[in-house]
Amino acid sequence: MLKIPIPLVSDEQHEFILEAGMTTFVLGPNGSGKSSLLHHLAIHAPNPDHVKWIRAHRRTWIKSNVLSLTTTQLVERQMRYTTAMGWDNARYTVFDDEFDTGSLIAYLIQRKNADARNVQSLLAAGQTSDATSLAKSDVLSTLNSVLRKSNIPIAVSIGERDDVLATKHDFTYGINEMSDGERSILLLATSILTADTGPLFLLDEPERHLHRAIISPLLSTLFASRSDCSFVVSTHETALPTDNSTAEVMLVRECRFENGKPTSWDLDLIGTDHTIPEAIRSSILGARRRIVFVEGDQSSLDRSLYVRVFPNATVVPVGSCITVINTVKSIRSSSSFHRILAFGLVDRDYLDGRSVEKLEQEGIFVVDGYAVESIYYDSDIQRMVVEHNANSEYGRERLQKARERALSSFGDVVVQMCQSRAVSRRREKALIELDDLDITEGALQLGGAVMFEEEKDRFEAMVKAGNLDRLIMEYPIKKSRVPGEISKALGFLNRQAYEKVVVHLLGQSDEALAHVSKRFSKLLDAMKASENDERRRAVLR
Repeated sequence: MLKIPIPLVSDEQHEFILEAGMTTFVLGPNGSGKSSLLHHLAIHAPNPDHVKWIRAHRRTWIKSNVLSLTTTQLVERQMRYTTAMGWDNARYTVFDDEFDTGSLIAYLIQRKNADARNVQSLLAAGQTSDATSLAKSDVLSTLNSVLRKSNIPIAVSIGERDDVLATKHDFTYGINEMSDGERSILLLATSILTADTGPLFLLDEPERHLHRAIISPLLSTLFASRSDCSFVVSTHETALPTDNSTAEVMLVRECRFENGKPTSWDLDLIGTDHTIPEAIRSSILGARRRIVFVEGDQSSLDRSLYVRVFPNATVVPVGSCITVINTVKSIRSSSSFHRILAFGLVDRDYLDGRSVEKLEQEGIFVVDGYAVESIYYDSDIQRMVVEHNANSEYGRERLQKARERALSSFGDVVVQMCQSRAVSRRREKALIELDDLDITEGALQLGGAVMFEEEKDRFEAMVKAGNLDRLIMEYPIKKSRVPGEISKALGFLNRQAYEKVVVHLLGQSDEALAHVSKRFSKLLDAMKASENDERRRAVLR
């Protein structure tokens, strides 16, 4: 077990513990201090000689595929190399990059020869079974097995002149003739497979030159092949941790310097705790400290609007209302592993008042309106869009036309709308009476028919009175003709074109943004309160 202290910007220290077989992924934006952190781990490890640092600015070309270093030269240059790695400028300066690649050929040949000697010794002692087993798992066999499992159709061998060769599709050539990606794979795999027992590997951006479909199985296979080692992997590939479910994730936010030297880091550690499902862990990697989980997908109406309203948070769409709720609960229940604060935002749909209040206590807030369409097609937003695109006189005509068309199109969906509202009311009543009663649209057969007639009268009265905003606010217009009719009346080709302009307007107009933000006042207040709490804790520290 290795214990390495990491100074934090909070004037505290995090004791980073590494055990054999353990992997930690380090994620963070460019300039956040990932490479500096790896250098810190390299020079503060209990035994720096047992640290193997594969740097991001490593050389990937090979001058020759023939052994060019004697054993004495290899030892001497390794000592100089280890010493140089402890210098402050090692995190951004290359020392003897030819040694980086040339030494790997030497180590590969040395390990192959050592394996051959051990096989010979076992045969001489009559241990045929052990000799056969070792011959099948020597360094070259293991290397080629790793390449096969990583979808790389190359086999590596050592020729009669101790030249290292690659064979691909029955064509054999020197490893110095491999492509950039192939050489990168070979150098990475050889570095790991030829290392002594139990070192700490620091891998800085191993994904360089490599496709996602290759780097993920490559790393997973290498980790499994060297379960005696521990790995710290700095990467921009946020999907890699999700492919290694037992790995920890360290999110690096910032690195502070004094006199040009890194002194402390701002980071979060996401542990391997199984209360965080894999899909959720992958969602929070690379995000800001505050995340708002919403319904829909990356291209949905919800996300497009919410990224404007919550500029200081990461907006992550995760699908359904239930997924939003479960995601927020999971992250909040595992807060001891990180300092990320999750919020949720869901459509009201059929949620009753008591359910809304309960969700808010858990950090999940409800859109003020049936769904997000109630914001896009709000009359004030329509007016602002028109004013942004046309003169006021012409705009008034378009707004009136949009109002008339929308009210007219509601007549096509009376039953659909009123059934939805009746079910919602019946569900609310049932949940008050029986907390565990599950009500679906079949609820109309359980006393909801009366509610349907009441709802129908109410709906028709609102249409007759021209109360368009209440209709849009309270009823599911998404599948009706209402959005399309409004959009066309306002001069747009279709609803998608109109909705794009709304999102653009929120980025241009303080009035529009302030108007929409009022609909999310409770969530915005909760996020502001969390920021104030964090500032108070920082002062106390």
